[in-house]
Amino acid sequence: MVWLVAALVWAERRPTASALALAAGVLTKLAPLVALPCLLRRWPWRARLLALAIVSTGLGWFWNETRGADSGLTAYGLTWANNELAFVYLARLLPDPRVARGAAAALLALALAVLAWRGWDAARASRLGARAGFLLSPVAHPWYLGWVLVFEPLAPSAPWLLLSLTAVLSYGVLAPPVEGGAFHLPLAWRGFEYGLPLVLGVALAGIRWSRRSGGASGAGDAPSRRA
Repeated sequence: MVWLVAALVWAERRPTASALALAAGVLTKLAPLVALPCLLRRWPWRARLLALAIVSTGLGWFWNETRGADSGLTAYGLTWANNELAFVYLARLLPDPRVARGAAAALLALALAVLAWRGWDAARASRLGARAGFLLSPVAHPWYLGWVLVFEPLAPSAPWLLLSLTAVLSYGVLAPPVEGGAFHLPLAWRGFEYGLPLVLGVALAGIRWSRRSGGASGAGDAPSRRA
């Protein structure tokens, strides 16, 4: 996470250092890729070429060394699923696991491309991309929320902070797995895990809308009261 934060902090003043930091982050974990589209838009061409060269070379070598029928990475990428939400419905719509996972990645890439095209600030776009990636991912372990929560100091979100609490359910708090087994939270309980933050978000949005509507109404009535 520190590499992602450094890349965002250095984006304007030290673009080369920013590019190196993002490349280091991506070669450690793929999650920092959410920042790449908007950073590419802001970096000068030298920083762009540097980041793309390092990332493509590093990921290309890693893929070449780890692919194959007996590869753990391949098994993880094609078959593993845990605590997923949106991906449940993508998998039902697109039963082929390769197609479903490709569609999830394509949706995330499309969202990031649109944010970059619209000129969003890299930190804001990365924050939204991290959230979208968590919800679209076939594997949404609670610790993956760290990539989302790293942006919370920018503008704390009560629903996402609540999700960081309800996500504990996926550890098997209510039904620990048998020895040597794995726990997968049933979809009904995932509705509770993700549903409570959603309800809170809708309620807060309704309160804000009500306050704005009340303020606008009051401003419109002010002249008639003075008259």
